[in-house]
Amino acid sequence: MNDQDGAIGSLYMNEIQNMSAYTPYMVDPGNHEVSYNFAYYTEFFRNMPANPEHPTVTTDNGVAPNNWYFSYNIGLVHFVTLSSG
Repeated sequence: MNDQDGAIGSLYMNEIQNMSAYTPYMVDPGNHEVSYNFAYYTEFFRNMPANPEHPTVTTDNGVAPNNWYFSYNIGLVHFVTLSSG
């Protein structure tokens, strides 16, 4: 998400738009999003679920929703997303 000021990540997300519009998916930050303290990832996915226990994070852009890790339920399945990056 941070290569060429986010242009590569935006291009990738645009390329998968037809699939992602109809297929549920969740994103998770990794080692390639660490630049600028995860600022590009955090802003690009600002509307994704945020962690209710630690609702905000501070990136190089300032305070933002904490979408770095979270969990949610769909039916009987509990999904967890974590980053080890």
